[in-house]
Amino acid sequence: MNLQKRITLVTVSLLIIILLPTIIIFTWIAQTSLLKRAEQEGVQFAQLLTQVAQSYQTIPTDVEKVIGEQMVVATTIMAHLAAIAEQAGLSHAQVSQHLRDIATSSHIDEFWISDEQGHVVSTNTKHTFSFDPDPQKQPQAHEFWKLLTGEARTVIQAAMRREVDDQHFKYVGVAGIDKPRIVQAGYNVRLLTQLHEQVGLSQLIKQLLAVSQVQGIWMFDTQFNLLASGIRDNVTLSKHVVLDSDSQQSNNLRVAMTERKTISCIYQHRLKIMTPLIDVTGKVVGVTLIYLSTDTVRAVLRQQIYLAILILSVALIFGILAAIRLARWLSLPLQQLGVTAGALANGEWQQAVPTDRPDEIGQLARAFHTMSKRLQESFDTLEQRVHLRTSELSRANAEIECLLRKLEKDNLRMAAELNITRQLQQMILPRAAELLQFSKLDIAGFMEPASEVGGDYYDVLDCHGHTVIGIGDVTGHGLASGVLMLMVQTAVRALTLNHNCRLEECLGTLNRTIYQNVQRMDTDKNLTLTLLDYNEGKLVVSGQHEEVLVMRQHGEIERIDTLDLGFMIGIEPDISQFIARHEITLQPGDGIVLYTDGITEAKNAQDEMYGVARLCQVLQQHRHLTAKELQQAVIADVKAHLGINEVADDITLLVLKRR
Repeated sequence: MNLQKRITLVTVSLLIIILLPTIIIFTWIAQTSLLKRAEQEGVQFAQLLTQVAQSYQTIPTDVEKVIGEQMVVATTIMAHLAAIAEQAGLSHAQVSQHLRDIATSSHIDEFWISDEQGHVVSTNTKHTFSFDPDPQKQPQAHEFWKLLTGEARTVIQAAMRREVDDQHFKYVGVAGIDKPRIVQAGYNVRLLTQLHEQVGLSQLIKQLLAVSQVQGIWMFDTQFNLLASGIRDNVTLSKHVVLDSDSQQSNNLRVAMTERKTISCIYQHRLKIMTPLIDVTGKVVGVTLIYLSTDTVRAVLRQQIYLAILILSVALIFGILAAIRLARWLSLPLQQLGVTAGALANGEWQQAVPTDRPDEIGQLARAFHTMSKRLQESFDTLEQRVHLRTSELSRANAEIECLLRKLEKDNLRMAAELNITRQLQQMILPRAAELLQFSKLDIAGFMEPASEVGGDYYDVLDCHGHTVIGIGDVTGHGLASGVLMLMVQTAVRALTLNHNCRLEECLGTLNRTIYQNVQRMDTDKNLTLTLLDYNEGKLVVSGQHEEVLVMRQHGEIERIDTLDLGFMIGIEPDISQFIARHEITLQPGDGIVLYTDGITEAKNAQDEMYGVARLCQVLQQHRHLTAKELQQAVIADVKAHLGINEVADDITLLVLKRR
């Protein structure tokens, strides 16, 4: 992809990154604003519905109150007429007939007149009964017993469904005028039913559904009994709102009623509003649930989205055109510079570069023009410099060839010297046949240098019936370390024989000798050295080196630290004050293991050292083997620990077991 396409792509991408979030945010703000506005309108509608519902509810109530007052007047007149008729000597049948004529010409549908015991003696119906104070026997008529006892003079009962024929009646009763009795009148409330149907909550809800955006209304009392409800035609909503005690809708309605606040939310693309019903006294008498359509909001929102898409499309078209123009304006001068650079690379120095632009590209062109002139000047003198450098390189190559030939000779000489030293080192190591001569000890030794010549040392000597063992480690490896090791081996053999196995004197004399030789060699080499003297189960240890490991036949491994038994050989001219001894008793089957740090510091691929603890573990597991088998087991475990890693330091191991 060339530069022009890249600039166009980057510019268009940045334009999309900037415009797309802007359009999304704009659409989200518009949606939030429209829904908020619809919610406010819904809340106002719910509050208005509450106020209107209160007015609608009071009309039937007021009418029923007026009817009740008129019935009291009519019943009182009937009570007076009954008293006058009895005083005139009329029979109960005659009284009933006169009252029946009066009821026919008035709004009274039924009348009942009892005696002092509550037995009905006059009525305009075919039924007779007796009033009883027990509400279990007469759930509706027991209230009128108060008229016989004198507890009340008038009883007005609310309109209710009658048990005998399910008709809705309103009953009013007054006490007798001349003696205790019950005078009761009944009125069929068909008018109230029609009034409720015409001006009640159900009619109000139907009218609201017909002329508003409301899709559904439910009104409940404080016990969540449904008072009235309605759903607009062709609207998919449940005709019955199920109010479970644990449902979220029940909780929201309960909160709206108890906390006297309006709750609204979006539900199935509709706006759901819950608001409390408050009467004229300020008391909460119920709660209203309203579903409002959000079609208008969604229509306006779709218009906003279409407008946003149109704006985004127009902006992208103009942005792409501007990006293409910008890419051409930036890339054409760079393409010209690229063509000019290619010509200069082919040796065509006379190239014209447009440098009239005032921006950074113009600065680059002017710098490029200056560079081409300097390149031409440099190229003119380059051949002379190349010829001069070629002559100098020829002379240098000749000198290097001479040095290489000399180095090759030196390498051959050094290789020969190292090979001789290595052979000498291997020649002075104790041979297997020599180790077999020590009948009281089972001995096995092993040494593997890290390079051609190592710096480790071990030896086993017979000194006047004593067995003298020596082990040491010269710092580093190579020719100097190998030579120093040979010196130590020779000196130890001579000194132990001369001093009759007195280890402290041997170490002191050996240190003075090696110190003088190290000074003469002008080297920083030194070594750790430990000498051991074994005789009849007693082992004396002297000199500083690695730990001496004592294997007991029952499995215990003792670790003898030699740090306080001597000092490094070849550093100080006199170390006699540092030399000490440590005695060990060996029982039959016990053994001694001596080693150099090439074993304990061997590292695997994870850079983990072998360590003394693992060495002791291997010795403990194989303590029942012979010295040779035990030595082979340790070396095999060290090699397994190294894995693919090479030996970094000389490895030396000496195993002795009392037979």
